[in-house]
Amino acid sequence: MSNEIKVKINEVIYEIANTFIEFFEDDGFDIIMPSIFPPSLVRENFSSCQNVIYDLRDYSKDKYKHSLNPLYQYALFHLIDWYIDLSDSSEEIIVDTSSLENLIPEFPDDKYFIDNLHNLEEYKEFMFDDWDFLHIEDYVKIYFELPNYFNQYGIDLSEYLDLIPKDIAREYLELEKNKGTTNNRKEKIVRTIYEAIVTKEKDPIRLKNTSETQLSDDIADLLISSLREDKIIVVREQPMGFALKGPGELDFYIYSNIEGNEEIAIGENKEWGNFEKQIKQLIGYMNERIEFGFTIVFNKSTQLKTVLNRRKEFLNDFYIEHENVRYFETLEMILDFNEMSNVLVTKHRHPESEQIFELYHFVCNAYRPERKSAAKQARLK
Repeated sequence: MSNEIKVKINEVIYEIANTFIEFFEDDGFDIIMPSIFPPSLVRENFSSCQNVIYDLRDYSKDKYKHSLNPLYQYALFHLIDWYIDLSDSSEEIIVDTSSLENLIPEFPDDKYFIDNLHNLEEYKEFMFDDWDFLHIEDYVKIYFELPNYFNQYGIDLSEYLDLIPKDIAREYLELEKNKGTTNNRKEKIVRTIYEAIVTKEKDPIRLKNTSETQLSDDIADLLISSLREDKIIVVREQPMGFALKGPGELDFYIYSNIEGNEEIAIGENKEWGNFEKQIKQLIGYMNERIEFGFTIVFNKSTQLKTVLNRRKEFLNDFYIEHENVRYFETLEMILDFNEMSNVLVTKHRHPESEQIFELYHFVCNAYRPERKSAAKQARLK
């Protein structure tokens, strides 16, 4: 947009804001403000609402480039609406455009702006990138009732707190705080498993002779030590899930009992050879209350590259079919999660709640014949 056009638009904004102030400054601000701002904000912070009106008028006269936050956008949108109503619902406003008659357009949209400088309804279109500020009540409802669908809107509700009633804003902030705690907890568990595997791989001879059970015990020991201060409990061989002859046993069951029994994660460690059975077993053990799951592939006999490629191919096309309907399909795949080599994350959906859950996939590699051969040859020389 050319600067000359911006000047004319600012003249219109000044006319709207100044007219509003002249009408209600001495008597009537308290009556009209709830039509410009959320009523709860007017009641709780009337002076802040007044300042926004004065700011909009002042911004239109100075030469600074102002970025309007959602509250200011909300107020400006409703001021334009108010001015249209004031003019007997006429969308037209008088603008002196004589100075633009010989303007050579600098930008593709300049002609559109010039043609619509008188049209206040068009101001409601071109003054705002979007109208999200008008629909915050709907977004908040989605955030609380359908949290897994909320992210697709790309809305950061923290930018709109002035437009949300205080009690709802507090509830939102508390949930976001808890999310941060949950994410930190998950990150710590995942990184501890990764570091335990890296440590075991530093002694390849001993790792090659380690049993599946012993590897699980060693990883569990490190998890117990790392998570003790967080009051998180790690259990090995926990009965759970479905089996033909009774409950199966989980290799790892991680929970917190600070406020009741809060299930955090479950995990399965199996030697490479039947990854399909391993992941289906893990999902069979899971429920919608468990935060996430993980698999550990213990590889003793196959080239690592082959294991990684086959794991990726399998997870990319993974689903479980029941009565001709696909469940637990892989919705998203993240490779080398948080720069942890060979750690793959997949996202799936619980059929009971429609919530998204994550599975973290690790590989503990004990198959290194090339390096063993190199070391053997070095000893012979």
